[in-house]
Amino acid sequence: REDEYLPSIPLEVIPPAEGLVTTDTLPETVRLRLRAPENSWLNLSPSKFKATLDLSQLPAGFNDVPIQVVASDPEIEVIKTKPQEVSVNLQVEQTIVLTVEIKVMDSPPLPYVSRTPKAAPEVVKVTGPASLISQVDKAISEIFIRGSKETIEGTRNVIIRDRDDQTINDLKVDPAKVKITLPIEQKFGYKDVSIRAVVVGRVAPGYRVSSVSV
Repeated sequence: REDEYLPSIPLEVIPPAEGLVTTDTLPETVRLRLRAPENSWLNLSPSKFKATLDLSQLPAGFNDVPIQVVASDPEIEVIKTKPQEVSVNLQVEQTIVLTVEIKVMDSPPLPYVSRTPKAAPEVVKVTGPASLISQVDKAISEIFIRGSKETIEGTRNVIIRDRDDQTINDLKVDPAKVKITLPIEQKFGYKDVSIRAVVVGRVAPGYRVSSVSV
């Protein structure tokens, strides 16, 4: 009997050689057309097949890579796989070092002022395909003050952007987060004071002052 096998088979991807990467979206499963005796069809299961996409021996550049499928039952013949091959663009992996630029996204309340923020560590390593690394312009980390009147310390993500200030994904950043310290101080000649309401006189008989809000 020759027929389509309906369950999808998981595809195992063997990664490329060291120093090469790909940004292509690779299939996660494959479909099969089989020829086998009827009793073999009755006992079929996805676990009886192993589908692999081997990138380990490929050079940099565009490659059409066939998908290899092996069946544990020798009486099962794989007639066709869908897809039969995958086009993969392998690129040289590059690493650059960038200083983290901190962007303060809002302003402190009056009469406070924010000083120069600091990141720890101050630099990060960015790794990825050469085509993406060539677009990298800066590494930034964003922080919001949100009305705070004292120094802010916290961990924030590092974002990689291009010359048009667009975020570049699919890059490895080490470390992916940095600790930011943003000093906030009150301006000279200002002071915060509390306002206290003084209640003068008495309320009418049978009443009392339950609370006073300013």
